[in-house]
Formats: sequence, structure tokens, C-alpha cells
Amino acid sequence: KEPLQEITKKDWSSVLWGAFFATFINISALFLGLERASSITAGVFAASQPIFFFLLSLALLKERAEKKVLSGILISLIGICIIIFMPFFNHTTEGGSSSPLGIFFYFFATMGAVIGPIILKPVLGKINPVVVTYFGFIISAVLFLPMALYEIYTGQIGVIDSLSWVGLAYGILGSSTISYLLYRDWE
Repeated sequence: KEPLQEITKKDWSSVLWGAFFATFINISALFLGLERASSITAGVFAASQPIFFFLLSLALLKERAEKKVLSGILISLIGICIIIFMPFFNHTTEGGSSSPLGIFFYFFATMGAVIGPIILKPVLGKINPVVVTYFGFIISAVLFLPMALYEIYTGQIGVIDSLSWVGLAYGILGSSTISYLLYRDWE
């Protein structure tokens, strides 16, 4: 309770918006993209996150970059754009459908994954990252609740197989909760 009293309204706003972009926008747009474009394209966008993070850090956080690093980032960005937009140049959809809307959703998901940490960067210097993560999960759960209720209402939750439930449990307990707790203990 004591660390929570030190969190300002501005910090809470950053935690809210960070969770909104990093989790809600990222995951929602990713799933919308997966319905409309190939999963290979999703992987390319995921691999491009450090590039977009670097470029937005330069623009928004006024980070500095060496010319060599900036040149390498720009060359990488050109390569990623060629890979992403190749189906449009060839008028082909090899590897799955590649609708412009699906690619837009992947880009939106990537931007969410990049903007969230940028919003949270100033807060993480003041607030324990476990506290930020905990409240980020709570905020995200509340944001996803309407969609979860819709899935339950339409009966779509019944078509989830046992392997998917295991994956979900691992995502909640293994890769998130336990990982963050272990990270905190190793600091």
C-alpha cells in the first residue's frame, strides 16, 4: 500500500495508457490482423518492433543515435517494408491472404506494442515494474471483459480445445506472472 500512495495522477494516467496500447491495442489488432493476413506477415511485423521503437524513441523521447545505427535501422526498415508489401507488388497472396486491412491491423498492433513502453518509460523509473505490470494486467482484463463476455454469450468459448486452455494457463501463469516475479527477485 505504501508504494501506491506515492503514485501521482499523472503516473496512473501513464499506466492506464501504457496498458491500453501495449496490451489492449496490440492484442486486439493482432487478432484482427490474423483473420485477414498471413501469420508470416505477423512475424515480420513482430520482428520490426525494435526498429519502430528506436525510431519513435528518437522522435518522442529525444533519444540520440549514431549515424551508423540510424543507417542500419533505415536499411532494416526498407527491407521489412519490401517483405510486408511484396504481395501487393506481385499481386499474389502466397503464404496466405494479405489484405491491406490485415496489414493495417498488424501495423496497428506493432505500434501499440511500441507506444505502450514509450508511455511507460518515465513511470518505470519511479514505480516498481511489478506494480506497473500488475495494474496493467488489471486494466487490460477490464478492457477485454466485454469481448470475453461476448465470446461466452455466443458459445464460442465452448469450441476452445484442451491444448488451447493449457496454452492460456501457461500464458497467464508461466510467461507472465511467474516470469515477472522471478525477474523482480533477481534484480
